[in-house]
Amino acid sequence: MAKMQFFFKAGQYRLFELTYRNRQTESLYLMSCGIEKCRPGYSFGPVSRPGYHFHVVMSGEGFLEVNGAARPVHEGQIFVAKPGEMTRYWASRDDPWAYCWITFAGEKAPYYLEQAGFPGGTNIRDCNTDPADFCSLVSDLLDKTELNLTHDLWRLGVLYQFLGLAIHSGSREERSLHREYDPNDYVQHGLNYIRHNYASMKVGEVAASIGIDRSYFTKLFTQKMGVSPKDYMILLRMREGAKLLTETSLSVETIAGMVGYNSIQAFTHSFTKHYHCSPGAYRRQPEEERIHLECPEGELLPLDEY
Repeated sequence: MAKMQFFFKAGQYRLFELTYRNRQTESLYLMSCGIEKCRPGYSFGPVSRPGYHFHVVMSGEGFLEVNGAARPVHEGQIFVAKPGEMTRYWASRDDPWAYCWITFAGEKAPYYLEQAGFPGGTNIRDCNTDPADFCSLVSDLLDKTELNLTHDLWRLGVLYQFLGLAIHSGSREERSLHREYDPNDYVQHGLNYIRHNYASMKVGEVAASIGIDRSYFTKLFTQKMGVSPKDYMILLRMREGAKLLTETSLSVETIAGMVGYNSIQAFTHSFTKHYHCSPGAYRRQPEEERIHLECPEGELLPLDEY
């Protein structure tokens, strides 16, 4: 826990809280934040407060009581007090906790909290990333205290980073379910990635670039486009190869390399399969006799318009 030692060494803690009242947006806004090493047995509440109070326990242990039911919380866990809930939390007398916290609200706040692994009825979960990463962001907020538009916007940006880290800190199983984008958005982003990288990419890279597993992306893409990502990639290679054959005097070997083939034989085999003639024969054909590959039925944007 090297990072944690950076913030909590020799008993020195930042016993400081900032409260922010200015809102640049109603969808999400920061209310307060802080870092604290609690005294043995220190208690807060019971109280019901506005906003979502998100605590990451850096060390020690304590207890969280929500609507009369108490549960232990320890180092490496996150606990949340939600608006409308009567909450009380207190530090252990033997090993009092140190935590960082951030309080936020807004129209999107419940959605982001649910995505972070705190749906209704959930107030405690394990943190599956280094808790000190959260503390680092809160520390950054505490270093930018000026009440002006520049720092208001900067703090809002850090709040989004904090919530992104909160979502990332869920379990792998939880993260795999975060498909909050419309399926068409995944296809569109994948389509754009393939168009930019078809000469050098592998299909697994496309799914990784947009953060979903390969099988799920392939299923969505094939349903929308009528062809698999791999087949679409090959189609783009063939289109570009045919274009270079007819518009340039480059050698077939050079063109093969430009569209992603390591050997002229592999390019020729694929080209012949699609155009029913060799690259050399295609180049010699009159324009009216050449085959032009059609766009897949589901293609969202013609290639030459992107």
